[in-house]
Amino acid sequence: MSYLPGETIRVTLLGKVAKVVDDQDSWPEVHVDVEDDCGGVTLHIPLCWRDVQIERITPADGRPKVNEVWQDRNGRLLHVVDEGVGRLRFIAGDGTSYDIERVNRERGPLVRVWQPSVDEEVPW
Repeated sequence: MSYLPGETIRVTLLGKVAKVVDDQDSWPEVHVDVEDDCGGVTLHIPLCWRDVQIERITPADGRPKVNEVWQDRNGRLLHVVDEGVGRLRFIAGDGTSYDIERVNRERGPLVRVWQPSVDEEVPW
């Protein structure tokens, strides 16, 4: 593929956060490790760039699994349940059901705070 100088393009990549820099001596930025068949590289992406859009895909602790308990960035605890045919949802303490991907995007970062061993039940 070739491109011409002056073209406007959108670059989409999938990577894992390697580091977040947010100190007084530099612009806030996220370091993203990107790997594919061509090799790997760490990109430094300034968060002050107005045209940069970052979307959360998978929490650092992996994909939520049935009966685990997760916490959003506001401290809200969320229980993972299977609503049928493998459709996982978060259930809050008040019984409200939430889409996992949406909560991750809008209330992340999410952190796994409890996961059952093979013979454990949910703690509530």
